[in-house]
Amino acid sequence: MPEISIITPSYNSSKYLNETIDSVLNQTFQDWEWLITDDCSTDNSVEILEKQTDSRIKVFKTEKNGGAGHARNISLENATGRFITFLDADDFWEPNFLEEMINFMKSENTELAYSTYSRCDENLNPTEIGNFEADTIVNFNNLLKTCRLSLLASMYDSRRVGKVYFPEGTKR
Repeated sequence: MPEISIITPSYNSSKYLNETIDSVLNQTFQDWEWLITDDCSTDNSVEILEKQTDSRIKVFKTEKNGGAGHARNISLENATGRFITFLDADDFWEPNFLEEMINFMKSENTELAYSTYSRCDENLNPTEIGNFEADTIVNFNNLLKTCRLSLLASMYDSRRVGKVYFPEGTKR
């Protein structure tokens, strides 16, 4: 069983998908599985995903477009890692993202970790740094209700909080 499950919804993401794949494959922490659910893409996203030969990458396909929440939930249902993190198919991580997150979670014995992030334009130039300041102790359930941090810059311990599923029905 891998330590980390990476959850990714994909929909018409071919423009950035290779960079996303490279950012996961080049992580300094390698004990992960990557569950990607394609939500009826009409571009060549599925072909790019199906070319991947790394056995840690698992690709699922929806029968009809159900939105990002639905795609994430399919991946979550199949996730086996203790720690869950999220990455959209058009985003990418710094090479040490997983290592720093998992080390922090273990050293602090916490159920949730989050980090800053950068938003980029379509040419991948940073346009904004997303910072989040919270109280020293954050209650996970309250955080879900008033979330101001990026899902894509966070990780949680599924043994402590269970798998957290997404609302469905909101389509792209």
